[in-house]
Amino acid sequence: SFVETFWLEDSKTVARLAPPLLGSLVALVMVAMSAKDADRSPGPDSFVGEEHTLFSNISKYMMPNPRKIKRITNLYRLVRLVYDRRCDPHRDSSKRLKMLPRLLAWIVLCEQWPLHMAWVLQKLQDFRQREMRQTLTRKPFANGAFHSMSLHDFYFAHVDHMMYNLNMDHCPVELQQRYRRAFQLDWDREVFECLLVDEN
Repeated sequence: SFVETFWLEDSKTVARLAPPLLGSLVALVMVAMSAKDADRSPGPDSFVGEEHTLFSNISKYMMPNPRKIKRITNLYRLVRLVYDRRCDPHRDSSKRLKMLPRLLAWIVLCEQWPLHMAWVLQKLQDFRQREMRQTLTRKPFANGAFHSMSLHDFYFAHVDHMMYNLNMDHCPVELQQRYRRAFQLDWDREVFECLLVDEN
């Protein structure tokens, strides 16, 4: 497609695109994908009007990389299809409309900030395991409030200070170097924090 060719031939130009143009880039990728499916009848993986709005709203947090945008779009289609298979979309359409923005935001977070989200899931798993242990021993769980916390509050209360602790005196030097290199997987930290704050 035009988008893929443009990215392959001049990736530096795409990387230097100004943020206001990113929404247009997302729209361009979606138009290219829609054109690809134009010859076939609308199926369960086709986008509807509100989904175009979802992508438009979140575009300011997405990397200016057509391949990354296409990957996020394809992942969203797959996850939405699985969700619709498990939960009848016609039975509770209002619940589905509330869930779709969360699905898209979660996919963008995991795709563009894998290290950040790996830490979030690790801490969440730690809390659940401690909660289970405390239940078995019939002792109160000190961090039980994490169930009602927003992702933003959970991240800054339990993850942020751990993630950027690069001293790691207890770790071998080679493991410390690998961890520092892993930061290259994640995109801009400030954009990540803005997306966490944005409730729309």
